[in-house]
Amino acid sequence: MSIRSATLSDVVEHCDRLVRQDRRHRPGSAPIAAFDADGTLWGPDVAELLWNRLITVKCLKQKACPSIARALRGLGAEPSGEAHADYTRLAELHRAGRCPEEIMVRAMLQGLAGISEEDLYAHSREAIESCDDLRQIASGDFRKMLDQLRAMGFHTIVVSSSPRWAVETAVRPFGIEPDDILAGQVAVVGGVLTDGVIEPLPHGRGKIQAILKKFGAVPRISLGNALGDLAMMTATSALRILVNPTDEMVVACDGIPGDTWALGLIGPAVAAGQSGRGTAKKPGR
Repeated sequence: MSIRSATLSDVVEHCDRLVRQDRRHRPGSAPIAAFDADGTLWGPDVAELLWNRLITVKCLKQKACPSIARALRGLGAEPSGEAHADYTRLAELHRAGRCPEEIMVRAMLQGLAGISEEDLYAHSREAIESCDDLRQIASGDFRKMLDQLRAMGFHTIVVSSSPRWAVETAVRPFGIEPDDILAGQVAVVGGVLTDGVIEPLPHGRGKIQAILKKFGAVPRISLGNALGDLAMMTATSALRILVNPTDEMVVACDGIPGDTWALGLIGPAVAAGQSGRGTAKKPGR
């Protein structure tokens, strides 16, 4: 078994050594520390929290219907033409394992078409503030870890396929600037979302593609929990850190050359036994 069990202090100590090595061999460059969001920085899935609210308050627009309908037809299901009902059906197929993750991820972005950015940020705040686990993250271990990494000289970024508006809202307590968030997004015209997904979508291989496109370098360290993070973590140059990983992720990472460590259950959401996307057979976002 090539995966080593580690503590948070082990990680911080090792990262300090990496930075000192980089200063000698790569002067002037800030090493990247890339964090997955759902299931890693926090337990809950912010995309699902946002969509639960959108469905509950019934605020989807007619522009959402075509993309959700296409996704349903591609799975052999007949859409009703009503966006809230069709999305609910798509989510049921996903939970049943009949809708691939990337189809669901794209539908959760394209289905936001017609909503204004102002309204979507407001819905994101309502969804996230209603989640007890996310209200506690500012005082959790990951906030301390991020502060320590930044103090060392790491460039800390968050990479997620969940909708950017929800990720930005959830990550704010960590002090991550919006420019350092790579998340799922669609083109916005006149302050209103369209159904045009901006590529590369940070999902699966798209995570490392998005990092390279934006920052021009692979991460020195990366943290993730599930198969959706595998490509990003495989490309990482120094240290991969598994956080409450799925069984599939452990198997996939076993034997990858280089250092792979696994942290214990850290952070209030995970410690409370709330698995989010991290422990089920979901690829993660």
